Amino acid sequence: MRFRRIVLCLLLCLPLSGCWDYHRVNDRAQVTGIAVDPDPDNSHHVIFTLHVPIFSQSSNSSGSNMSGSGSAKHYKNFTVSCGTLSTALSELQTRNSKEFYLASLQVLILNEHLQDKQIERVVASIMGNMSSDKLAFIFMTPETAAGFLSGSSIDEPVDDLVNVFSRVRQSGYTVRRRTWEFWRDTTQPGINPTTAMLRSSPEGFDVGGAVVFEGFQPVCELPMQDVVYYNIILGKLKNMAISFEYNDSDFELLHIKSTSKRFVRQVHGHLQLVLKILLKGDLDVNATNGEIEVSPQDMQLYEKAVETTVEQHTIEVIRACQRNKVDPFGFGLRDMVVHPKDASIISNHWSTLFSSAQIDVRVKAEIGHKGALN
Repeated sequence: MRFRRIVLCLLLCLPLSGCWDYHRVNDRAQVTGIAVDPDPDNSHHVIFTLHVPIFSQSSNSSGSNMSGSGSAKHYKNFTVSCGTLSTALSELQTRNSKEFYLASLQVLILNEHLQDKQIERVVASIMGNMSSDKLAFIFMTPETAAGFLSGSSIDEPVDDLVNVFSRVRQSGYTVRRRTWEFWRDTTQPGINPTTAMLRSSPEGFDVGGAVVFEGFQPVCELPMQDVVYYNIILGKLKNMAISFEYNDSDFELLHIKSTSKRFVRQVHGHLQLVLKILLKGDLDVNATNGEIEVSPQDMQLYEKAVETTVEQHTIEVIRACQRNKVDPFGFGLRDMVVHPKDASIISNHWSTLFSSAQIDVRVKAEIGHKGALN
């Protein structure tokens, strides 16, 4: 009897082996982009646009969209007005024979005019969907979000957006934020979430600038130049070129890289935000157009000019965030990690404490190559 039971158990295990849940790729509609816009006719709904690539290269394919020039678009967009993403997927399934699949999701584009509860619901739906890719980049736009998934000048709009964030080394004018990072920052005290700002341009799109949130509510926008110093504060600037003024003329640093240390301390009963920045870069063609190498004395003056400019603009960016009572730099979060006893105060009062804190910024610049051409 024991032998028969063992054989029966082995036979029952046979159907469990192999790819019992296998789905052919051609049976799935791989959603690579989602755009969300408010529905002007129903405040309880939002308009979802799902971007699905078409892998067939035939221009006669029934799913291909055609541009004005007659070239085939290798994607199809599905649009529906619903309350949640799950409902949208269910309703759109009635229009498509293939199963919508979010494991290949690469970008999430949110309209700036969405309500905070609508943004929260969309992001929560993606985080709660077991098959969705939480590494998708998240964007905010003041324009119609769906338009970036069907630009007439872009054959592969989602791929182009992802390439800008994943392959281009210079990221000083924007922030790279993934969906799970945005969700994480909305739930953590002592830091405010940010997203990249997305706008249309003659070339297709522009990702310069950033939006700072209070929870899921957009509070203020950091323009492109301010985002450069935001990235300097975080120590995330890499391979950047910036122009500085010196003696009524300009000079430029190349290959700039920043590192930083930021923390909070009490000074005479006042809260102080302390920021220490190290900026390294190479001097481009100098004031002599590279004919004469810069002297050590002049090099010190160049470095001093860089330190003064970065300190000034860094303080301006921090003060702009203080006026809006948002801390996208994570000063409060860092203090809470170092001093766990402050967790309750930071969780309940950090926006007020941050807005009135003093600022102490110290910048050290190190210039490598001296800009001589010989």
